[in-house]
Amino acid sequence: MSIEVNNISKVYGDQHALSKVSFSIAKGEVVGFLGPNGAGKSTLVKLLLGDEEPTTGRVQWGSNIRHAYFSQHAAESLDLKASALEALGLAMPDWNETQCRGWLARFLFMGDDVFKKVEMLSGGEKNKLVLACMLLNPVNLLILDEPTNHLDLESIQAFNNSLKNFKGTVIFTTHDHEFARTVANRIIEITPKGVIDRYSTFDEYLEDPKIKELRNQMYS
Repeated sequence: MSIEVNNISKVYGDQHALSKVSFSIAKGEVVGFLGPNGAGKSTLVKLLLGDEEPTTGRVQWGSNIRHAYFSQHAAESLDLKASALEALGLAMPDWNETQCRGWLARFLFMGDDVFKKVEMLSGGEKNKLVLACMLLNPVNLLILDEPTNHLDLESIQAFNNSLKNFKGTVIFTTHDHEFARTVANRIIEITPKGVIDRYSTFDEYLEDPKIKELRNQMYS
């Protein structure tokens, strides 16, 4: 088990952000948290990470879990004056330039692109650089909050390929249906009336008549 969520609720004043949510995530699963804005996806991520405490219930992590977290503001952690090559070198000080350039190429930093200063990179390029550094770490759980925001299609495809080679557990929030379609093997949708949890691909989730009926009930 990577994470077990037992009957958690989160209340802010009179607002119930989450109510009686339970699930467990096994090692190796790729789980997409889906739902409309304001449904509680980001709140759930904060509770998993321990950044906030549940009002009721508990979150329990499995043993020997080493995690990395990609937030929507992750690029702010980069040194603006460093080059992409230097930023990666800080993450992997034992690597030589050839190794660093080879890894950056997987994220479409080619040729002289590796010498571009972070302050000159686009929002999508900064996100790619953060992800490149993150996926070097010896972790077995990735928690990704809207990881494809600001990425172009080519960059998303490069990121998808990197995730496919990751052997651990992945939990992500997204509004990007194509990303969910490509990587997820389990969907947890947070709706106004509770959680829908299915072991399925995104396409199977949307096409299942029983799930369609249940989603209609949850949003009615």
